[in-house]
Amino acid sequence: MAVLIKVPPQETAEVPLLIEAPKSKAGIAAVGDQAFVWFSEKQGGRGLVGRGQIESVVQQGSIVRFQLGELTLASRWLGNAELGPLRNAASVAPDSSLSKKIYRFAHNRAVALSVEEAAWPDEFIG
Repeated sequence: MAVLIKVPPQETAEVPLLIEAPKSKAGIAAVGDQAFVWFSEKQGGRGLVGRGQIESVVQQGSIVRFQLGELTLASRWLGNAELGPLRNAASVAPDSSLSKKIYRFAHNRAVALSVEEAAWPDEFIG
């Protein structure tokens, strides 16, 4: 399974990378899952930052702490400017559905991705 974790910008050079997000209604992430990290552009981030593997998940109250191994950084830009035109599309294509998820969910959120949704941002990594 893959997840997208949208958070405020932080330093990505540290390994392991520690990210906090509010607890989701569903237990969507587990050790070994692939996580795409998205730094919120409304908080000074650049959108898709990279992909890492979840090494641990710890829930403390309403907060979930994810520990990711080494992050493979995005090699191409993918942000709201690129996804914006897709947000209101009637399409169910992976890029359109991912755009809707990123726009709809508040900062500090982890959302599950379908296999198709995870394949699309993977093209921007490495």
